[in-house]
Amino acid sequence: MGESTDVVVVGAGVIGSSIALELARSGLRVVVVDKFGGAGNGSTSASSAVVRFTYPTIAGVKAAWESRHCWEAWRDHLQAPAGEPLAAFKRCGVTMLDADFAPAGMFTRHFDKVGVPYEKWGARELSRRLPAVDTGRYFPPRPVDDDEFFADASARLGALHTPDGGFVDDPRLAAHNLATAAQRQGAAFRWKTPVTAVMRRGGRVRGVCLKDGMELSAGVVVNAAGPWSGQLNRLAEVGGDFTVGLRPLRQKVHHVAAPAGYHDAGGYGGGPVLADMDLGTYIRPEGREFLLVGGTEPECDPLEWLDDPDDGSPPSDRVAVQDAGDAGGTPTARPVRSQQASWCCGGVRRDRRLDPRIRPNRS
Repeated sequence: MGESTDVVVVGAGVIGSSIALELARSGLRVVVVDKFGGAGNGSTSASSAVVRFTYPTIAGVKAAWESRHCWEAWRDHLQAPAGEPLAAFKRCGVTMLDADFAPAGMFTRHFDKVGVPYEKWGARELSRRLPAVDTGRYFPPRPVDDDEFFADASARLGALHTPDGGFVDDPRLAAHNLATAAQRQGAAFRWKTPVTAVMRRGGRVRGVCLKDGMELSAGVVVNAAGPWSGQLNRLAEVGGDFTVGLRPLRQKVHHVAAPAGYHDAGGYGGGPVLADMDLGTYIRPEGREFLLVGGTEPECDPLEWLDDPDDGSPPSDRVAVQDAGDAGGTPTARPVRSQQASWCCGGVRRDRRLDPRIRPNRS
């Protein structure tokens, strides 16, 4: 069996679905193929979906600032009908604690050019705005079994606050919204159809072969396969001369109770996103009672590279959840949001920043 189209997009996460929408709007015939059963069911579903502007290049800041406006006008951006359930942007602000290796000036010089509002807080102002946050400087991040992990603070930290930052409350729904909008523009989606081969002719990619036997011919194939991008590149026999490599990395994002007072500040009725490179973690609100806690890949935390991205993927058509019985660190099928996560380095570092019972020194 064979079909032809203008563009094949491999991957229907938030990136692939967005690409499909813009290509379809330009008048191209677009077919999106995905190994899962719906949009956003891969790594998108495990994203913390933080919208921040602290990028070291002006191109990155411009792209992030533009995306913030798209998120705020999400229904208009999608041209979605009234009543269609949509993901929502939560403008709670992003507070980045001071870190010597990422000084505020690295970002504010671009903010001034682009027009991104920001506030620079000293330690006293940080304590006033976020009384639940310990302002102690503990850098560098250390593993919890290091004798220096609970050492007294060496100084006090200030912060760079961007009030227009925040997060998207449901990244998988956002991908679904984009896919639905793309379908309204004529894009076709094929679910549960892994790519088994990439067709080439005359030294160029000419389409893909799918597991169900379908051959899709196209002048352009877009690789938006996320953790599976490296595998697709190998099928296409490209990447040998790339200066940037692709390897899947498994990370865990933990779901923990918020300390008293954390959600008393913030732009949408909750606390801000807290970027804490001093301790190697980030914190994102999850409703009024919980937080998502992830890592910033500090040197003390080992990186879990995967030879096979399927070892780190969610099962098809469902979200894997780690329960209390699996809270001891057993590897799971996806980045996990666990209710029982305080055992981990990220969870304990979160407690180091937010739990007054383990603050030996605030001076």
